[in-house]
Amino acid sequence: MIRPQEASGTDHHQKSWLFIQNALEMVNELCFGPPDLLGLQALLLLVTFLLGTSAENPCGFLVSAAIRICHELGLGKTEGGSPLCSEGIQHKRTLFWIAYCLDRELSLRFSEPPAQSDEDFSVTLPMEAPTDSKYSMPTSDLSGSFNAFRSTCQLAIIKGQLYKDLYSPAAEDRPLSQVIASVGVLDEKLQEWKRSIPPEYQPEKAVADGHRSKISPVLLLLHYSYFHCVIAIHRRVVARGLSTGTDLLEKDDFTSSPASLSNPRVLLSTSLCTKAARASINLTKYLSQDNTPLFGSLIYYPVIASMTLSWSIIRNPQDAYRGYNLKLIDRTEDFLSSQAFCKAFEGIRRLVKQCAEYRSIAEAAVKATM
Repeated sequence: MIRPQEASGTDHHQKSWLFIQNALEMVNELCFGPPDLLGLQALLLLVTFLLGTSAENPCGFLVSAAIRICHELGLGKTEGGSPLCSEGIQHKRTLFWIAYCLDRELSLRFSEPPAQSDEDFSVTLPMEAPTDSKYSMPTSDLSGSFNAFRSTCQLAIIKGQLYKDLYSPAAEDRPLSQVIASVGVLDEKLQEWKRSIPPEYQPEKAVADGHRSKISPVLLLLHYSYFHCVIAIHRRVVARGLSTGTDLLEKDDFTSSPASLSNPRVLLSTSLCTKAARASINLTKYLSQDNTPLFGSLIYYPVIASMTLSWSIIRNPQDAYRGYNLKLIDRTEDFLSSQAFCKAFEGIRRLVKQCAEYRSIAEAAVKATM
């Protein structure tokens, strides 16, 4: 987004929208004209921008078009026998995985089926970070580097499985024992993914290292995505009214299906949800509208985290941490109200309004217990 130094927040939002409107005038040509890589890149940039405004419908249409173009160009296939040089192959693979990651993010964020099926492509995960990108990070022992792009793609695969097993229409009527089993499997995959990251770049490390003054936007997005996945996975247990491990063990479903509890972390789902929400909100101190790319996309995560904490208070207004959680919720709202970006787009305003409504209900629930 263009942000002229001399312009006010309103001015540069208006200017940026003029550029976007110009780009949108070309959408029909990009979507229905002959497919090419430049057109695909333009569509992916539009999706990235509109995702930051929480504009669900245009994002869904554009990412579906981008996925279709990927297949028309053969980007979803293995590169065996390709006449392209290694850089050309890497570029095509990178574009496919960017489209895939956006598709999976939209699917999980808006609870909509993804455009790309995992059975319909054979291209391998990227072994190298995109050329001249910030996705390659040196490790502290200097033994190599962390490929954050590959890690982002791996997390996107987990997001796809998460949606399919817990949020798709087919998952709505699954027995509780099957839901719990899926939660356990997905949680283990997520923890295995986290362990594959060098220790200094793992999600909880950023929250624990309070002395850090900043985190790269790439790492910030990765960490936000991780905590959001934790919430999305374990929220399915909490939503069934199971606040403690005892509640879970008392359910008849598990007397005949003890294998459902193969991952003991499912007994801690309520605690894991609230801890992930707090961690996500604590990352807000690294957010800055002036120097953080994809600011609008990142805003979504602390908003959802705040709503998660509000929901935990509503469910248990006598929780010992209710005061601390309310302070975190207030901090999130204070931050959002100070950002001009959050007032510029209807989708973001709607999210912020929901956040405030949840907080009001949570405060009322606490007062009712006094």
